[in-house]
Amino acid sequence: MEFLFGIKKVIGNLLMPLPLFFVFTIVTHLLIKKDNLALAKKLIFASLTLLLVLSLPITSHLLIRPIEFSIPKYEFLNNPSPIKYIAVLGCKHSDDPLLPLVAQIDQCSLPRVIQAVLIWKTNPESIILFTGSVGKNGQRSDPAINAELAY
Repeated sequence: MEFLFGIKKVIGNLLMPLPLFFVFTIVTHLLIKKDNLALAKKLIFASLTLLLVLSLPITSHLLIRPIEFSIPKYEFLNNPSPIKYIAVLGCKHSDDPLLPLVAQIDQCSLPRVIQAVLIWKTNPESIILFTGSVGKNGQRSDPAINAELAY
């Protein structure tokens, strides 16, 4: 199973805009060596256009928006049903002790932690579950920092 996961990661990374551009550039170089200039020009134009379009933030926003809004937002103030668990997805952090705790977590974590605490306040019997990467080389983990901030 780990082998298939590794293959998925390699293929996924090759389909990112910049590696895809480099693959197209290598193929274009091979086409130029074989004196197929017309196809090489079309491929380099297509790869530059693809790199530009896929690298724009608006493209990712347009692609994720239908998925993001397909699930309605949780109205925790008007919802009488109890919640057992609140999952907070982890994000990166800085382990700099000179920074205050709120400045150590990344921008993607702060709204998640705040929203989890707001939901927990309306459902105090629920349990907040923090996820994220483990701490390496003596650093604290993402869940540990987020939990400390929530506490």
